[in-house]
Amino acid sequence: KWVRRHTELMLTQQVDEGYIGVDMTPAAYIGLDGTAVTDMRPAGKVEINGDVLDAVAIQGFIHAGARVKVRKYENAQIYVAELSMTESIFTA
Repeated sequence: KWVRRHTELMLTQQVDEGYIGVDMTPAAYIGLDGTAVTDMRPAGKVEINGDVLDAVAIQGFIHAGARVKVRKYENAQIYVAELSMTESIFTA
């Protein structure tokens, strides 16, 4: 028992000690639609529900003004895909 008491797994990492965590609030945007504010080559900015966020295009180049959907949140980054015409019609 003495050995287990002094293991690193028993310690906590507190903010006041200089540790920082990854903000997981952008994960709430997964599945939401938005608009590309800038050209995404592959990184750029998107607007979702009035919030402008940094994002990365999953595939290809996305022009500013294109409709996008947030597909995933990974490594503190939002990843988006351009909505096709049929997806845009059915989500409106």
